[in-house]
Amino acid sequence: MGGTFLPCPLRPSLGPRGYESLMSKRRFPELVYNPLSLAGAALAAACLISIVFLTLVEVFQESAPAYIGIISYVLLPIPMLLGLLAVAVGVWRERNRRRRGVPASRLLVTVDLNQPRHRAAVTFFSALTTRRL
Repeated sequence: MGGTFLPCPLRPSLGPRGYESLMSKRRFPELVYNPLSLAGAALAAACLISIVFLTLVEVFQESAPAYIGIISYVLLPIPMLLGLLAVAVGVWRERNRRRRGVPASRLLVTVDLNQPRHRAAVTFFSALTTRRL
């Protein structure tokens, strides 16, 4: 084909550069896009949404539950701060990984039930899960 661009019927808007053009549309620095930082951001966002929701419940409900203030102002900020800390630690680890020149690992979990160790772990987890139900 010699460098000719054939449009992808599934994603016609990607253009000749394809995936690279999608990567250039990211809002945050590249260091933020690692599993630890993304998990921390998700945790912090979930806690923030919960805090806002519980605050609105407290404001607009005539008789708010007794412990709603403790949950929204004392308990929920703790995991939110831990999530923000996880974002910072993830950025720090990613920067150090890139400085050392170590390639990024592909965090793919494979469970092969033909391997006795994997089969035992799945059996153990399933037994504990069903026992708790």
